[in-house]
Amino acid sequence: MLRDLRLGMAGAFSAFGFSRRHGMVWLFAIPFVLWILFFLVLNGSLDDQAARISEWLIGLTGLEGDAAGEIGDTSFWEKAGGVAAGAVTWLIRIVVKLGSLILFFILSKYITLIALSPLLAWASERTEEILTGQVHPFVLQRFLQDVLRGALLALRNGVLELGINLALLFAFLFVPLIAPITFVIFFLVSSWFAGFSMFDYAYERRRLGVRASVRQARGDRALLMGNGAVFSALMLMPFIGVIFGPLCCAIGAVITLHRRQGSLMVR
Repeated sequence: MLRDLRLGMAGAFSAFGFSRRHGMVWLFAIPFVLWILFFLVLNGSLDDQAARISEWLIGLTGLEGDAAGEIGDTSFWEKAGGVAAGAVTWLIRIVVKLGSLILFFILSKYITLIALSPLLAWASERTEEILTGQVHPFVLQRFLQDVLRGALLALRNGVLELGINLALLFAFLFVPLIAPITFVIFFLVSSWFAGFSMFDYAYERRRLGVRASVRQARGDRALLMGNGAVFSALMLMPFIGVIFGPLCCAIGAVITLHRRQGSLMVR
């Protein structure tokens, strides 16, 4: 388990050096342009919506006036009520802001994976050709099928991950003390789905259907988690994550599978 986890992480970390040695480094310019466009379009909109939702929720509670009147209250219980109201409004703003950040993280990750599906499919296939020497003839229909499957799988994983994380977020709203555990689960869930998306390009070339890929992914879960953990950690870094995360982990997934098989040394 730990060996496969390290193997999955090592493959992703070695991917940039591999791409540089084999003339693939130009690929990283494409997600760079995509990140700039995505940030300009989505980030400001989410911040505005988060502020509106916070004020709407605070208005529903009727606590805004109580919190604002805290200083003018004279009795102990009125002051305590004002402090409690202020704490609740603060918690609502924190949770909504956290939710918007999680939403931005998930959206940016999966929009990137969907938009980059053609690039990731080609990079994964090209890596396998370099490692094995076996050239896959380009067949447009098969390539489009690979791209469509990668995009649909990313969409599926994004919906599942968003649902799980929203459930965790609601749990955090009612039980704030579970926050440390919640963040760990956020990261693990993200790592699993990201690793699955990266490895599925290789699974698809082995003509595994979606159900067979899910079974294979469960068997390779430590490899996927190692690869996905690198992806999730990189995606937490603005700018750097979108540029390096998808390509390094798609290339790294192929490297990892070949290292585990032990059939060759990665050059």
